Amino acid sequence: MQRVLSILTLIGALSFPAEPLWPNNHWATLLPDGDGKEETRQLCGSCHNLQKTVLSRKTPQEWERTVFDMVARGAQIFPDEAEKISKYLSASFPPGKATGQ
Repeated sequence: MQRVLSILTLIGALSFPAEPLWPNNHWATLLPDGDGKEETRQLCGSCHNLQKTVLSRKTPQEWERTVFDMVARGAQIFPDEAEKISKYLSASFPPGKATGQ
């Protein structure tokens, strides 16, 4: 019985992210200041941590496609918020810009 509980605990640990869902996630602290930062932190960070966002470098069209893909997947973001987030991400994480620049 103890062995079964240990296996189930291990499976459960592997099934869920190590970080909490997601309000206190440290990736949000790496978002640069700018118009749209709060919307990105709140609306995008409410569904997932922001690691991939912070590490990605995309063109404005690619960011817009990403944001609207999230909306299509069920993100509760209004069109004006999606546009603001897309512009913020485009300015903050363009191609060729290293983290922290």
